[in-house]
Amino acid sequence: MPGVVCDRRIRTGLAAQTTVWALVALALLLPAPAGAATLDRTSALTQASTVRVSSIHEVVTSAPTNRVAMTAQPLSMQPAVWFADDFESGSLSGWHLIDANTWGASTHRPSTGSYSAWCLGASGLSTYPDDYIARMSRGPYDLSTSSGLTVFNADMWVQSEQDYDFVKMMVSTDGSNYYGYEWSGEGTFWQAKSLDLRNIYTLGNVAQSPHVWVMLEFESDEDNSGLEGAYFDNVTLKDTAVPAPDLVSDSLSASATAHTGMPIAVTDTVHNQGSADAAGFNVSYYLSTDASITPSDTLLGTRRVAALARGATSSATTNFTVPAGLSGNYYIGTVVDPTGEVGEVSELNNSRLGNAVAVSDEVRPTALVLTSLSAPALSYGSSFEVDGVLTDTTGGLVGKQVRLQSARPGSAFADTGVTAMTGAGGAFTFWVTPQEVTNYAVRPAATPEYATSLSGSVRATPLVSLGNPVVPKGMRHTKSYSVYGSLKPRHAAGSKPVRIYKYLYIGGKWKAQGYVTAAASNYGAFSRYKATLRLSRKGKWRLNAYAPADAEHAATWSGYTPVKVG
Repeated sequence: MPGVVCDRRIRTGLAAQTTVWALVALALLLPAPAGAATLDRTSALTQASTVRVSSIHEVVTSAPTNRVAMTAQPLSMQPAVWFADDFESGSLSGWHLIDANTWGASTHRPSTGSYSAWCLGASGLSTYPDDYIARMSRGPYDLSTSSGLTVFNADMWVQSEQDYDFVKMMVSTDGSNYYGYEWSGEGTFWQAKSLDLRNIYTLGNVAQSPHVWVMLEFESDEDNSGLEGAYFDNVTLKDTAVPAPDLVSDSLSASATAHTGMPIAVTDTVHNQGSADAAGFNVSYYLSTDASITPSDTLLGTRRVAALARGATSSATTNFTVPAGLSGNYYIGTVVDPTGEVGEVSELNNSRLGNAVAVSDEVRPTALVLTSLSAPALSYGSSFEVDGVLTDTTGGLVGKQVRLQSARPGSAFADTGVTAMTGAGGAFTFWVTPQEVTNYAVRPAATPEYATSLSGSVRATPLVSLGNPVVPKGMRHTKSYSVYGSLKPRHAAGSKPVRIYKYLYIGGKWKAQGYVTAAASNYGAFSRYKATLRLSRKGKWRLNAYAPADAEHAATWSGYTPVKVG
């Protein structure tokens, strides 16, 4: 199992992220008084019924990417230290060795300095054998003068067969029954482990107990994996009364359903329940197939908390994209400060299990139908309604984005950049103001959740804006005159897009007298049409402009202009 390493952020106690292991009888000689180094090779077998060990199990799963060294405090601020052993003496002085030829000081793999304690250090072996057990303890210690913030700390390195061979840190108040935590898995890095004596499994709060023992243990089963086992370094039992942050997740929830490639909203609250302000740190979010949240689960992403004062909370709702390749039932989980940027009172209370999340990777087909009709003669400057309904196999799709497409006749559709959201029953509406003949269609926004396809199309054909012909006053039948009018949109200068029809009132009826063609010229942002004409008889006339249909507009008539000719 390559690259499997410890996660220093599993919650303590009877949290859903851990598995309670049954009481196990172990052979253990009662420890010698503190300060005495003892190696007992014979009488351990006679004490088999006197010792019980119970622990919380954590699978060792992922290395932190950053280990932050704790800054030394001024001497006047240093907490009480009952013992601190970095093994730089090259011995295990002060430890009671339960099993012969096991733990020993070693230069093979120190965390700092030159030495660490190795479970094979005195065995002459390089990898641990079957049914191997190595135990050493210290104590008792009188913690009755502690501030109540006592912790059992150590740097740990472990390489073991996951779920079968374990390294343990444990505490006892009677020297016989030990409780604590155990880890398994293959790792190639050092990480900090901490037991908060206010919250020891089964024992509860022993941070001010008058009699406390501590134990380090490594144990293998009958099937050896040829691995190195466990190392400890910088082991301490101390009062952490120096103010320190303590970061926990107070609440966590996410959408109950999600789809790969789509956003999922995660809401959480982080609380600094410690006695000092915390500098910046990350909060990581995971999808897990079980109720144990570890960094080996599927990472959704992180959010950054710039700083968090003591007693303060940080709440946020963050959207993350669900990674591809997931499908089925998951849990949302979080780990606060996963890389250990902040030195805390406890490093074992930073994770939280949230609600179940059903993840789908199904791509469903959609149907998009336009319900609007084509507009063959749309008044110039008027808006046109393009509406329809988006559905899938379950019915109308609400709250989905659709995108308007347009094309000139004979051309391919292109996205206009205009979007709308579907409402009740999957209905949507666009309003458009075409300046020329335009085909419109709609396409659902591309998502991993739904297949996208183009709808049918509708066509909007606008009229031009054609002003009534303007004539001079006092027209005579013997002369020719210039007649003009406005034309929108602009037409090419010199083109002849307009005809001016002439009508004469004869015998109570208007009779057509032909037409003249008017040429276009630029006039501001639009065009002016203009023609020269002669009304050859006295009487009542009227003029009417007409723009024949072209590739861009429908045929358009202007209103009538009455003319009296003398």
